[in-house]
Amino acid sequence: MTTVVANWSVAYTISSPECRAIPELAYQAELPAALDDLAALGYDGVEIQVRDADAAASAGLVEQVRARGLGIAALATGPVATDDGLTFTSTDPQVRAEALRRLSGIIDLAVQHGVPVTLGRAKGELDAGSEELQRIWAREAIAELAERAAAGGQAILVEPQSGSFLSTVGATVDFLGVASAPMPGAGLVFDLWHAAKEEDDVVVAATDAGALLNHVQLADSDRGPLGEGTFDIAGFLALLERLDYKGWLTLEHSQRGDSRAAAETSLTTLRTLRGAS
Repeated sequence: MTTVVANWSVAYTISSPECRAIPELAYQAELPAALDDLAALGYDGVEIQVRDADAAASAGLVEQVRARGLGIAALATGPVATDDGLTFTSTDPQVRAEALRRLSGIIDLAVQHGVPVTLGRAKGELDAGSEELQRIWAREAIAELAERAAAGGQAILVEPQSGSFLSTVGATVDFLGVASAPMPGAGLVFDLWHAAKEEDDVVVAATDAGALLNHVQLADSDRGPLGEGTFDIAGFLALLERLDYKGWLTLEHSQRGDSRAAAETSLTTLRTLRGAS
């Protein structure tokens, strides 16, 4: 059973136990408490920030999620970069190699459980004078991961984020799907908050994502819970319907000091909009 419009399921961002700290945009509680709360609120699933696949598997991460009847929208990889500084554009080859090893492990865990992987901060940033080489490093790494994911029937989903590298949908679509070297096993995350900052027109950007649009993350204009800012959430949901989007909606926003209240606010907003549709 889904909680909002059409066939969408709704997830909330949480953190795997091995992360050095719970990311600020994730539910601020230890894993069992976070899962219990989100299940009680009526969420369909979670998007999990993972730092190390082996440690996550040892902690029974997926089993704990599914024991509550929750699904998994995706395994996210932000802590690989934010906790350990591992990216595909590092000028240190050992760092790049460890980033690839870590992401490969997360891909394998995701394939084992039939879910995709999202890639944001770990893709890295560009340094003046090294951009061309760094783009090559990142493309080679992401292509290898995409092939690994595709072999297991899954995908790695790249998220355009504010920064010096792949900050817009257009740049990411070109990077992933240029006619001369398409990248099977790769897709795109559309984060509404980042898109509102970086895109000239959110509607055009989402439309231009085309078949690569595989995952959506939501926050309001202040990067807080839905309904507390000025974004036209109803209009954006209507756009997704017109685009025939069938993937998950993940809430990824600040917690306002009370994760349960933030999660409830966003879910209530989505349910209200469903009633109005």
